[in-house]
Formats: sequence, structure tokens, C-alpha cells
Amino acid sequence: MKNKRKLLLFLTLLLVCALLFSSIPAWAGEPGYRKSLAEARKALEQELLPLSGEGFVGIAQSETEGEVIVFVEDEQTKKRVPCSFKGCRVRTEVTGRIETLSTQVAVLLTGVSEDRQNEVRPLVGGTSLSAYVTKGALIYLYGGTLGMVTYDNKVLSNAHVIAMRPETGEFLDVGTPVIQPGSRDGGRIGNRVGELETYIPIDFGGGTENYADAAIGSIDTDVGASVGEQFSEGDSYWIEGWTEVSKGDIVRKSGRTTGVTTGEVVYTNASVWVTYGDKSAYFVDQIVVEQENWSFAAPGDSGSAVDKGGEFVGLVFAGSETHAVINKAEHIIEGLDIAVELPEGLCSLTISSTPGGSVSIPGEGRYIYAAGVVVDLIAEAGEDYRFVKWTGDVDTVADVYAASTNITMGGNYSVIANFELKEGLCSLTVFSTEGGSVITP
Repeated sequence: MKNKRKLLLFLTLLLVCALLFSSIPAWAGEPGYRKSLAEARKALEQELLPLSGEGFVGIAQSETEGEVIVFVEDEQTKKRVPCSFKGCRVRTEVTGRIETLSTQVAVLLTGVSEDRQNEVRPLVGGTSLSAYVTKGALIYLYGGTLGMVTYDNKVLSNAHVIAMRPETGEFLDVGTPVIQPGSRDGGRIGNRVGELETYIPIDFGGGTENYADAAIGSIDTDVGASVGEQFSEGDSYWIEGWTEVSKGDIVRKSGRTTGVTTGEVVYTNASVWVTYGDKSAYFVDQIVVEQENWSFAAPGDSGSAVDKGGEFVGLVFAGSETHAVINKAEHIIEGLDIAVELPEGLCSLTISSTPGGSVSIPGEGRYIYAAGVVVDLIAEAGEDYRFVKWTGDVDTVADVYAASTNITMGGNYSVIANFELKEGLCSLTVFSTEGGSVITP
């Protein structure tokens, strides 16, 4: 009897151990599993590539979950994807069609400042932008987002926002005007801020690997631009430097349509087919953020700069209601040879003002100058206000009590123009609680 009990106990323990070990991902005990997972993903990708026009959208892999993820347009296509491939588990996600986010009607969402659609000077990221594209007397109405002003003073956005014809997807000539706001938001040639300088070419069809949809424009000398600054309905913020992200990281973006939003990274190695009107291109090594009903990025947000903790992560360029796709910073920086942090030997000057006035020259924002450069400062008081003085890093300001003065750059400085009511005037602030309003004054 005792022997039977011992045997039963032994068999029970053996069964428990078997169950425990079967629940552990294979890679935990097999050093070569990561390699085999990548190989399985690549092989399955090659089999599915020809099905791009039949519902296959893309593919990714998750080492932590030990699986390959296949993106499809609909439930019908999902049924055609195997549950396993070459010994690896396969999971299928319905993403819908992935499209560039400036090819559709871009409607401003509730709660997002309409100022994003208007002319914003100095230039900052998160505002409406496009190329100025015409055909005869016609102007094409479309738009995306100005990603950021780079630290070498360029306008950065997607190629399909400032470097491609919206009706054909053909690349525009270098020198094509760039306007802010974009033409969909009323921008015309009078809103010119610069011109197309260069872009990263995109190969369409055939499964050729693309890494980034990005372009830069030069900025006209008479247009103010605040490097790294992002438009925000709250406090403005700046992007400087760049970083990589991992699954689970929370990232942020400022876009023309949805404003400042955050989302969680779900994949960092995705390959996806992206639709550009009537043609498509295959992008690899992409970041994917999950969203619900365009909660992170929507049509009109193409070109938005994505950051993590103030460091550049990449540009939003495509998506669906449930997923947003982001080009990685490393591919954009390398492909365009741009600076996303302060180059050695240069200095930054951040300018702001208190209520009652503004700084007209060089404008309010963040500007880059070489050491030793003398920068003119002109503050203008509003009605009933007077200029008081400059505060902050003012050791090299010629006259802190003069509204029109200058500062000699010798480091990274921040100065504030201070204003106050004219003598004899008082301010009255009026507000009300819910349920009524003050009609006089």
C-alpha cells in the first residue's frame, strides 16, 4: 500500500513538473530560440509578402512572448494565417489597412487648439504643414504636421507631407515651396516658410525594404523658428537628443489633428505595407503603438515628432484606427543627415515674456547661434502696459532696462521680457462658477 502511495506521489510530481516546464517559453531554456524565432518570422514573411493585395498587412515578432505576430486587414484574412510556423507560435492581429496619415480628410478633434491649423510664428512642431502644390490654376488641398525644427534649422516632416504630390505620390522637385499652415488649412504661397531641400526616397511595390518616410525643408531667413519646440495646449515642451524604445514604453507626440497624446509601444521590429493612394510601399524596422479610434495619431498627424522623456524617437507616418506606425529616429537622422541636439560650438537662446507684451525680435522661442554672435532683442509692450526689464541670464545683455537692446552669446541663455501695467492703472480679473456668467464688464 505504501509503495502504491509513493508511486502515485512520484507520478503526480512528475506531471506537475511537466506542466510547469511546458508553460515556460522555449527560449528560456534554448539559447538558439531567439534565432529560430527570427528565422521563422523571416520565412513566414517571405511567404506572405505576395499577399499584400489580399489582406496581408505586416509582421512582427515578440521574444518575450515567443511568437510571431501577423497583421491582417480583416477577420476573413485572419483565417488564412497558420497558428504555428516552423515550430513557432503565430498570433494574428486585425489592424485594418495601414495608410499614410495625410491622405484622408483631416478633421480637428474636440479639445485641440485651432491655432495648430493657423499660421504659427516662430515655427514649432505639432502644427499644420504641407508643400505648395499646384496644377495650372488649381491648388491641391492636403496637409500633415511639422514634426520639429531641427538643431541645424531645418523643417522636418514626412516626405509625403512636403516632398510628394498628393494626387500621384510622385516626388516633388527640390526647391518646391513649403507652407505653414498646410493648404488644407488655408495655407497659400503667402504662408511660405521655406522650400524642399531633400528627402529619403521610397520604393513602391515589389516588397523592397524602406526604412523611413521623411524629408526636410530649408527655412527662409525672414521666418522665425524655435528649434525642438513642440506646440502644446498646456505648457510647451522641447525635444533634444534621440533614443530607442522598448515594448511597453510610453511615448508622446504633438500633432496637427489630435494634439499632444501618449501611447504604449507594442512592437519595435514591425514590417508593414503602407498605402499611398493607389500604390503601396513596404517598410521594415518600424515602431507600432496601439490606439483606439485614432486616440494616438489620426489623419493629419503625419510627420508628428514622437519623443520619450524629451528625446526624439521618430516620426508618425501611417496607421489605422487601432495602430499607429512610427519611423525610427536613427533611420531618419542617418538618411537626412540632420541634427536633433545642439551641435558642439553652438549656443541656445530661449526667449519668453510675462503678460502685457511680447518679444518681436527675434521672437519668442528657442534659437541657435554661434558663440560670440550679438543678437538683437526688441520687446514690445501691449496697450496699457510698459516694459520693465530683462531678467534671466542677462550678464551679457547690453542694457537690461532697454526694450531695444542686444545680448552677446557665450553659452546657453534664457531671458525673459518683463512688463507691468502703466502707473495709475489696475487690473481686474473676473470669473464665475458653473451655472452663470458675468455679462458686465
